[in-house]
Amino acid sequence: MLFILGISAYDLYINYQNKKKIDLERQEIISKIEKWQGVVNKYKDYRDGYFQLAILEYRLRDFAKSKLYLGKVLSIDPNFEKGRELEKVLNH
Repeated sequence: MLFILGISAYDLYINYQNKKKIDLERQEIISKIEKWQGVVNKYKDYRDGYFQLAILEYRLRDFAKSKLYLGKVLSIDPNFEKGRELEKVLNH
């Protein structure tokens, strides 16, 4: 019984550590989004800034925002290959 309790405690500890790691990664992505939003607010036609936002929102699994930013990317540069690749991913 003590052995099972020890395994459960260890499993809980591992899950807690994983959640902390995920939360930290999420916060870093949000911080990057805020930075890039400042950039595109200053430089309205900066394709790569919008592309970074599309990628970061995709990483947060906010596909609607990712598509929104990708739409801006492709309106600036319809032939942007990486943008077209992301478009395929988002549409599947």
